[in-house]
Amino acid sequence: RFGKRARGVKAVILAALIAGVGCAGGWVHREKGVGTRGAVKRIEQSAAAFDNEPDDSNERLCMQKLGLRQGCRIHEVESADTMTLLIGDSHARMAWRAIENFNTKQGVSTLLIADGGPTNSITGFANRSNECLTEKDKEWYTAQNELFQFIEHAQKIHKIFVILRGMYYIAPANTVDDAKTSLHAKKCAHATNQAVFHEKLQRFVDRMTVAGKEVFIVAENPELPFQPRNFLPTQPFRPAKTPPLLKKTDVLQYQQPYLETLWQIKNATIIPALDVFCPGETCQITDEQGLSLYLDDDHLSPVFGGNFLVNKILKPYLEAPPKSSPKQ
Repeated sequence: RFGKRARGVKAVILAALIAGVGCAGGWVHREKGVGTRGAVKRIEQSAAAFDNEPDDSNERLCMQKLGLRQGCRIHEVESADTMTLLIGDSHARMAWRAIENFNTKQGVSTLLIADGGPTNSITGFANRSNECLTEKDKEWYTAQNELFQFIEHAQKIHKIFVILRGMYYIAPANTVDDAKTSLHAKKCAHATNQAVFHEKLQRFVDRMTVAGKEVFIVAENPELPFQPRNFLPTQPFRPAKTPPLLKKTDVLQYQQPYLETLWQIKNATIIPALDVFCPGETCQITDEQGLSLYLDDDHLSPVFGGNFLVNKILKPYLEAPPKSSPKQ
């Protein structure tokens, strides 16, 4: 094909031409973009939503500075005379970055206090009977009272936003159904009593209200019956798998006990979320750009999900001036 004369030279020239075309295509892809460039970028951004969890680098410093035993993060805006407290569990932790960024632009400092695992910073092991409490659990309650006193006396804190994975604490205990789980572990599962959860949450609200704080309780986002990571597009030129539809009626049925509990809470502003996440008959799991709102089946992603929560739901409550000053 190349002929018998100067075959090696011709092969080198052909290889150089192919390499040149490849380099030119790469340059166009990087500098000018091609038809699939936007799709590739969306894939990268969507994947980042699952890998970009909040940074814990200042958590230990925060605990030392404030003298708290609970995990916390703090961002103080220079010369700011007000501070917003975000408190709860891992769902509050996922919302931290977006709320902190928004508050910083408003000239407001932000403090996060949030435990993870089978408890939260407000109700704790609210519905465990005494026989199920360990010595570590009892120590936790002592630390919780110290925490409440700290918040009550923090003069800069005017607003408190509570974000919890509500149904995790009041769903039936038989959700722990692993065959390897002991009978004692099942009996002492995190969730057994809706009434006790309500009592603990109301007690927190009452203490903070007496201290002159405004309390806002954010209803939880829909939980997914699947892992959204499984539906990310993995190949630029192949369509992603379509996730199952999440019906609003199913979410409402699942959340109903928690929503009923929230609407019974007095002296707090309840911030509904269901109609925003589910504007029609089904719920959305991506934003307008197709980027994932979820980190996993129940946590919002810190970037896209957190920004959605702030911009679509929390913004008017964060922007509004405090109604009163904390008591001295």
